[in-house]
Amino acid sequence: MQRAHALGLLVHPYTFRSERRWLASDYAGNPANEYLMFYELGVDAVFTDFADDAVAARVQYLLKTDPSYVRCLVDNHCTGRTGN
Repeated sequence: MQRAHALGLLVHPYTFRSERRWLASDYAGNPANEYLMFYELGVDAVFTDFADDAVAARVQYLLKTDPSYVRCLVDNHCTGRTGN
């Protein structure tokens, strides 16, 4: 990840699934745990068939790492911010 970013590349892993049967036991049956782990590792975005789960996890991650992100949810002042 770090080398890809150092070369100016974006990292977009695929294809995330939210069905319990496809999740590793590490995620305790919660797909958000998998998305969060990848966001914490530094991926720029993900490909998924479950956009609602990916977006919810991304918002959780952004709120955790940048508490000021809450303004984006309340005031819609997110233009130009990473992770939108």
